[in-house]
Amino acid sequence: MNAGVANAAAPPLAQKVVVARLSDISLEESPINADWIVEGEPKARAGLHSISNDGWAATSRWESTAGIFRWTFVWDETVMIVSGQVHITDDIGRTHTLKAGDMAYFPSGSESVWTVDEHVHKIAFCRRPIPRYLQRLMDVANRLRSSVRDVLARSGVGFVLAASSDGGGHAPL
Repeated sequence: MNAGVANAAAPPLAQKVVVARLSDISLEESPINADWIVEGEPKARAGLHSISNDGWAATSRWESTAGIFRWTFVWDETVMIVSGQVHITDDIGRTHTLKAGDMAYFPSGSESVWTVDEHVHKIAFCRRPIPRYLQRLMDVANRLRSSVRDVLARSGVGFVLAASSDGGGHAPL
């Protein structure tokens, strides 16, 4: 997620649907790291729309004035350009121009150079990457679950999937 968004006043975690017009999401100064600025004096502002209940995902609004700056993504981030445009040079030297309606994905740890000619306004959908040790545990749990289902299916023992009490998935009965 953008460094500036992390500094913005966080709304409470979403317990229900969070609805807002872009104009409802107030923007606060969100300075770009001075060491990242290559040229100009870009001024950034950001505002937080929502944070997931587990704190692993967030949606924000962000904008910047003209300038050139490097950006290191600390979250997985998908952006949608709302207005303006930006030329993004990725870490292998390819340049992409994003305009209103365009989307791009930046994995955590990736770096790029952003060139904003006049102004860019984006919506950012951010997700913290799952640590490798948790990914491994989830893989093991999924394999065990599949093995149990296979054994039950081969043995003729049936089971039914029903919505769990928390509404977040399914659990065998």
